[in-house]
Amino acid sequence: MKVVRTRRAFTLVELLVIVAIIALLSSLLLASTSRLKVQRDKVLCMQNMREIFHWLEFYAQENGGSLPAPLTNLSTGQTSWWTLVGLFKNPKYTTTDPTQNAMYQCPVAKRTFPAGSPMRTYGLNTEGQSNTLSMPIVRNTMPSTTLLVIDIKRNSGSDSYPYFRYTQTPYFTEWVDARHDGLFNALFLDGHVELLSPTDPQAKIYITNFGK
Repeated sequence: MKVVRTRRAFTLVELLVIVAIIALLSSLLLASTSRLKVQRDKVLCMQNMREIFHWLEFYAQENGGSLPAPLTNLSTGQTSWWTLVGLFKNPKYTTTDPTQNAMYQCPVAKRTFPAGSPMRTYGLNTEGQSNTLSMPIVRNTMPSTTLLVIDIKRNSGSDSYPYFRYTQTPYFTEWVDARHDGLFNALFLDGHVELLSPTDPQAKIYITNFGK
C-alpha cells in the first residue's frame, strides 16, 4: 500500500518568527554597513590630509622651509595656500576642477561654493594673512605636537578662506568641525594624522605651538 505524505504548512507563529529573524539580521547588516562607512570616511579624510602634507612638504623644500600663506585676494595678487600647493602639484591646476580639489575635501562634508566649485573643507593653521611666505617650519622644535591642518567649519562670510589662526579664540567652537563622530582629523607638522576631540585640553597647546 502506497503511503501518501503531506507537507505540513508553516503556522502563523513560525512565519512571524522567520520574519522577525530576517528583520533582525537586516538591521544588524545595516548597522554594520553604516559603521563601515563612518570608518571609511575617517580613513579617506586622513589620506587626504597626508596627501596635503606631502605636497606642503615639497612646497616648503622649494621655498626656504616655509609654507604658503592662506589668503586669496586676486585684486592684490595674493593667492590661497591650496592654489599654491595645487599649482606646485600640477602647473595646470584650477580651483574649479573637482578632481584636482578632491584632496582638499573631507568625504563627509558635501558643501560647495555658491558658484558650484568644489568646497575646501580643511583649514591651515596660520597667523599671517598676506601673500608672503609667512609660515616658516624649519625652526619649529616640536613638530609632533604642532597642528598644521584640521577639519574646519565654514568660515564666517565665505567658504573660500579655509584657515584658522592660532591666536584666535575660542579655538574650537569657531574653527573646528568635529564631523567624525564628534571628533576631528588633525594633521601635525611632522606629517602624522590623528583624531582629536574639540574638548581635548591639549588641542589649544597643539595650535599655539606653531612657530616655536
